[in-house]
Amino acid sequence: MSTLPGNPWKRSGILAKAGLKTGGNYLRHHVGNAIPLKSFHQNKVTLNRKNALSLIGELSQLRGAALKMAQGLSMDTGILPEEFAEVMNSAQYRVPPMNRSLVQIQFKKAMGVVPEKLFNNFEYDAFAAATIGQVHRAEDKKGRLLAVKIQYPNVRRSIDSDLALLKTLAGSFLRKFDISEHLEEMKLRLLEETDYCKEGQNIEEFHQRFSSEMLLFPEYIGEHSNSKILCMTRLDGIHLDEFLNQNPSQLKKDHYGQIL
Repeated sequence: MSTLPGNPWKRSGILAKAGLKTGGNYLRHHVGNAIPLKSFHQNKVTLNRKNALSLIGELSQLRGAALKMAQGLSMDTGILPEEFAEVMNSAQYRVPPMNRSLVQIQFKKAMGVVPEKLFNNFEYDAFAAATIGQVHRAEDKKGRLLAVKIQYPNVRRSIDSDLALLKTLAGSFLRKFDISEHLEEMKLRLLEETDYCKEGQNIEEFHQRFSSEMLLFPEYIGEHSNSKILCMTRLDGIHLDEFLNQNPSQLKKDHYGQIL
């Protein structure tokens, strides 16, 4: 991906498209229930999953506030169908990443130099890409193995416009809920999350408080970080979902569960 839509009109167009597609699918479902035509009928669970996949496809183009808020809503039990939660959560770390040129532009804009000036080695292919930023492997001049998170462009600037657009979109299929208060709280948390200096302080606090022989926490590397770039020591491992998909023994699951 070479660019991310920062213009509110472009972003609203993508959200409107998502809303129309989702609304159209539900309308066809209701028509199918009223008219005895086999081609119209669709299982509600299947329809919800189809709409969730469609929605995540459109929102993934936007990244930032719109996608983060949609995922936040999906985790709040009872607001969205559970099929939305499954799809949104599965996409949490699998957002299409920025390409090499945009990574370099964003890094230089934030740090004043290209990655090669700060690091002995920097991998332009992200190994994780989420809603606010994406993460790259690197090695600094001291030989430390690092994870470097780069924030997507326009994330903080688009929060207010995305909030208004998402509220309109959600209102089309959440008529019995007033989500204004919910979205306002998400906005505050999102503003905090886009400040990587604050996240760095949290990393440092967790490392100091909880590091032990049984639990490892990364160290914050402040000299290579600012509000848009977050640098920390890299701890390689696998996601909990991947671990569980390997069908580990009950003994192993108990072991890690007790540690946590």
